[in-house]
Amino acid sequence: MSNDNLPKMPDVEKRRRIKPSVTTALVLGFGALMLAGMMLVQSITMWTAQKNTRELLAENADFAVLSLVRETRRRLAPVRELTEYVTRMIDSGQIDINDRERLAETLLTRMAGTDQVFGMGFVYPDGTSVRVRRGRGRVTDEPLSNNLETLRAIEEAQKRFQPYWEHPIWLPALGVTIISIRSPIWEGEAFRGMLVAAVTVNALSRFIARSGAVPLADNRFVLYGR
Repeated sequence: MSNDNLPKMPDVEKRRRIKPSVTTALVLGFGALMLAGMMLVQSITMWTAQKNTRELLAENADFAVLSLVRETRRRLAPVRELTEYVTRMIDSGQIDINDRERLAETLLTRMAGTDQVFGMGFVYPDGTSVRVRRGRGRVTDEPLSNNLETLRAIEEAQKRFQPYWEHPIWLPALGVTIISIRSPIWEGEAFRGMLVAAVTVNALSRFIARSGAVPLADNRFVLYGR
């Protein structure tokens, strides 16, 4: 008899042999749910850790910026105090701005006690000046009428009555950038000139670079403007 004549096994019994049991189905189902739950918990944990890390870095960065701002203000505060002190001496008549030799000596002497100051000067309304520089003494007077930047500074000073910080200025002859505090000098309603005390950006940067231990401030720098 050929195999073709043997009775065939019903399809129902074939399906019954490969059909998983209820227990197997429950185990696989619960296992899948547990795996999905573990993955969900792991994802939430990682997201929370990243969020907390970002917030901590942002807080440290804010603290670093505030610390550096305080250090910079502390560095520049004596410069303002020096300017206000010399201004009071001029207002009280202790310094005669018409005696230019004596004025230069006084500025050089007063500047010696404040090592932040790179130089000081007094600019007259007619475009002349008395200037002194640390380590060099008095700088030769030169008319400022050809310097548009200085003329604009004089015009700005004539609009003010209190000391103010001016934007950084590049000095090509010296190869440095300075920031200066300027104090307009008035006698009644007459503008007598402006007192200027300058700080180099290089010196300020060096001070900031070595100022106290501040988080996230290993590479410190100052930006001007936006």
